[in-house]
Amino acid sequence: MLSDAHPQTQYIFEASGTEVRIRARLLDWLDGRAEVLDRWLPELHTLNREHFGAAPGITRTLNALATAVQGTDAHVARKCFLALAEHPGDNFGT
Repeated sequence: MLSDAHPQTQYIFEASGTEVRIRARLLDWLDGRAEVLDRWLPELHTLNREHFGAAPGITRTLNALATAVQGTDAHVARKCFLALAEHPGDNFGT
């Protein structure tokens, strides 16, 4: 459970909001991919660098999502997104 006093809580919420926007764009597969690649993933990379110590695991997860979004299979991209947004592991803990 998040604590309001924890120094990263604000950034965890920020990552969560960006993940919501990525989810919406992935649901709109044809039109949303460019926005995910050009806007939202760079935002999460910046959060990782500036507030999560450039965590290698988060970088790998974001790079895997970028590769999947560049592909042609929306199902694979959604699976990679779930690794970022809904499963424990190398992510922001949202």
